[in-house]
Amino acid sequence: MAVAAATVIKDSIGYKLYYHGWSDPYEPWDIGLATSMDGINWTKYPTPVLYASSGMEFQLAPSAVLMIDDIYYMYYSGMNNSCSDIRLATSIDGITWTKYSGNPILSKDENWEGTGIYSPSVLKIDNQFVMIFMDRMGTGFGRAVSSDGINWQKSDNNPFFTKYNTYNNWGIGKISYPNFIKINNQERVYYSAFGNNPPFEIGFVSR
Repeated sequence: MAVAAATVIKDSIGYKLYYHGWSDPYEPWDIGLATSMDGINWTKYPTPVLYASSGMEFQLAPSAVLMIDDIYYMYYSGMNNSCSDIRLATSIDGITWTKYSGNPILSKDENWEGTGIYSPSVLKIDNQFVMIFMDRMGTGFGRAVSSDGINWQKSDNNPFFTKYNTYNNWGIGKISYPNFIKINNQERVYYSAFGNNPPFEIGFVSR
């Protein structure tokens, strides 16, 4: 049994942490919730808040939760054994979620994306939403933008960063799990990577 890939949002009530969990890594992954008033002590919700099903919903992994016009938007990866894409669910209370009827909101359609795209990290910057994502094999990161958080347009410059761009090729084995933040006027992407052999280490790229 395991839990992994958490994302946290702070709202008027406290902190909500969304994670995926499984009993068997080759079986369905559901999305769970834990809540906290102080960000240190957490209480798990008793049941998953988003259940896996079939097809591309066989394994679910949350990566970002935003509040947009008093609605929670959850961006998550949907996977089966051969492919992955990026999906959306919404909620009015952060507990009861509805999967977007137009899923997926972003799919692989470029050669570099290989067997799929995964692990979306999303920010709202001014009046635009920006998403950073990885290809499933961990070779590079892509960027997409949206005016409403639902309909996305990929950058013509994707992948904007690859494992071959890491300093002295320290991430030549794989780069993964981009976490997109903005500090003052600088955009940063923190990520995990490893060289020819694990363990993973952490780096960032900025602009």
